[in-house]
Amino acid sequence: TAPTEDALRTIFVLSGRGDEVSTSALARHLGVAPPTVSVMLKRLAEHGLVERTPDHRASLTPHGARHARHVVRRHRLLETFLVRVVGLGPHEVHDEADALEHAVSDRLLERIDTLLGRPTHDPHGDPIPRTGDAHVEGWGTRLADAAVASNLLGLDEQADVGAPPPGLVL
Repeated sequence: TAPTEDALRTIFVLSGRGDEVSTSALARHLGVAPPTVSVMLKRLAEHGLVERTPDHRASLTPHGARHARHVVRRHRLLETFLVRVVGLGPHEVHDEADALEHAVSDRLLERIDTLLGRPTHDPHGDPIPRTGDAHVEGWGTRLADAAVASNLLGLDEQADVGAPPPGLVL
C-alpha cells in the first residue's frame, strides 16, 4: 500500500542520512500521529520488513531494504522526469512523484529511465538506485559539521542532475 511504501522509503532515507529512525521521527516525516506509526511498524515487523528495538527505533531488514530501494528508485526517477520532461521546478516535484510512485509500472519506469539517459541523481542531487544493485543510501558531510573552506558538494561533476550550481565552498 502507499502508506507502507512511504514508511519504507522514509526509513531508508533517514537511516541513510544517519538520522534517528524513531517512532516520533517517522511520525514527523510522514505527517501522522506517533500511535499510527507504532501500528504501522508493528505490521511491517510482522511482514519481515523492519526490525524494532526496545527504544522504539526501526531499521529495515534485508527484505525491507530491497523493497525500499525500489520505492526510492521510482520516486527519484519520477522527480527527474517531472523536472526534465514535464518542466516542473525541483521544489514542485516531491508531492507529484509521491502520488505517481505508487501507480507506475516497472515497464513504464524502465522506459522513463531509458528516456532520461539512466540518470544517477535526481534534481535534488540524491542518488537514484539502479535496478538490482545493492545501493546504500549515504550522504556526505553535513553543513553544520563541515570545516571552513571545505568543498561540500561536487554537483558540478553530476551533469545529469539538471543545472546544478558549482560545488559549494564555505
